[in-house]
Amino acid sequence: MSGKIENLLFDSNSPTPVVAFFSATSKVAALALSTRLFGIIFPYFSGEWHIALGVLATLSMILGNLIAITQISMKRMLAYSSISQIGYIMIGILAADPENGYASMITYTFIHILMNLGTFARITSFGLRTGTDNIRDYTNNIDYFLSLCNSSIFPEYILILTLITIIVIDLSYKGKDILLLHRISLISLLSSIVLLLCQWEVKSVPIAPESLQINTPSNIFRLFLLIRSLLSVSLSVDYVRCTKIALAEFLLFISTAGSGGMLLRCANDLVTIYVASECLSLSSYLLSGYAKKDIRSNEATLKFLLMGGASSSFLAYGFSLLYGLSGGEVQLNKLVDGLLSNQMCDSVAIYTSIAFVVAGMAFKLSLVPFHQWTPDVYEGAGLYMKDPVLTFSPVLRSPSLGGIPPPSGFFGKLYLFWHGWKAGSYPSVPIALVTSVISIYYYLKIIKLMFTGKNERSGTSTIYIQNSLVSSSTSISKSSIEIAMIIRALASILSGILIDPIIGITQNTLF
Repeated sequence: MSGKIENLLFDSNSPTPVVAFFSATSKVAALALSTRLFGIIFPYFSGEWHIALGVLATLSMILGNLIAITQISMKRMLAYSSISQIGYIMIGILAADPENGYASMITYTFIHILMNLGTFARITSFGLRTGTDNIRDYTNNIDYFLSLCNSSIFPEYILILTLITIIVIDLSYKGKDILLLHRISLISLLSSIVLLLCQWEVKSVPIAPESLQINTPSNIFRLFLLIRSLLSVSLSVDYVRCTKIALAEFLLFISTAGSGGMLLRCANDLVTIYVASECLSLSSYLLSGYAKKDIRSNEATLKFLLMGGASSSFLAYGFSLLYGLSGGEVQLNKLVDGLLSNQMCDSVAIYTSIAFVVAGMAFKLSLVPFHQWTPDVYEGAGLYMKDPVLTFSPVLRSPSLGGIPPPSGFFGKLYLFWHGWKAGSYPSVPIALVTSVISIYYYLKIIKLMFTGKNERSGTSTIYIQNSLVSSSTSISKSSIEIAMIIRALASILSGILIDPIIGITQNTLF
């Protein structure tokens, strides 16, 4: 049987998954038997067995590596390489020490199995694409690997893996290790941002062209979502400590919502768009009601859930009409072609479907008159901050939201309104200017209240929040909140100063 297995391993025509299975399974089984037998027999005959096994291990290490160098087939090279690896593993058995030798042998075996199977997975992927396992065909394969990383949704994979890791750790530690979960989330989000930036300029090779389309605009929005999630997570740990609520679920919802939002921008068919939208929406419903002890939070969540369900039904009905009118197409490009070929562009049905889709999207964007949920959710989602140091950040950011220079909001609005005027949006731009001036009033009102503290309703509201959410014995440092708020304030100022380079980068990236 062992001879048949070895012949299979060295047969370059054997199916790669079969070779991968036997390359790991047979060796693990043989090593298990070796540790069992030698663990009982070896201690009594160490001198005789030590020499024999030492010679076999040495020959395996030398010949396995030398023959592997001469191979041109990747599978045969891995077969000979695995022979040398077994020679290395035999060193642990030769130690005849269950506590140290066997432990090191088991550890290295585990690492070898993972690397071996990972390599075979890569060979399988390459073989399916090229039809060969010749090592010479791997020339310049790094370009394909980089383009594959760019085309795939690796940042989303990291968030999903983080989501699973958080669940496992929270169940293992029973919600006690808050800092560990917080650091894992921060590291995963930073890794996703770095990976997204590294693959920015690589030519895309779509993995699922019918469902996802990754391009530069999608990368920009994915980056925005990752940065927003990172800053939100940085605010979470001190708030969770203060309010005595669970952190794991909060991080879970953040990861799920972030993944849904990122996939939503890459979606290229109606089904993926709807599923990604619901992934984002359901997580948002749960986040809005996360402060369970706050009655306002419960009320806001109920409104958000009911109205969100209605908007989702509008969106689904609009998509179903588009699907039927296009002749059963779900991919966006084919859907447009189907509508044109069926001469449905000017029909009443197409306007009806668009109306339902716009209504569903308007709720997500909180456009009037679909905005009623927004004030309740913003108020009831939970906030606890009373710190003079943090007043610095809103003082800098509020003028930016109102369009007062020098923060970036002024230049952003100026750039937006100017190009809107050039494009002929003459009624909209004056209205936008007037409403921007009106918004300055309530943004400055926030700053006034921060310094004077005179508000007839503030006392009742603050007492309610503190009594319902915050433990009186809680005394924490809001270091993460301060850092996140200061970073946002400085980013607003610096982006206003460097607005020309930012606009130039955006134009070069998109066009």
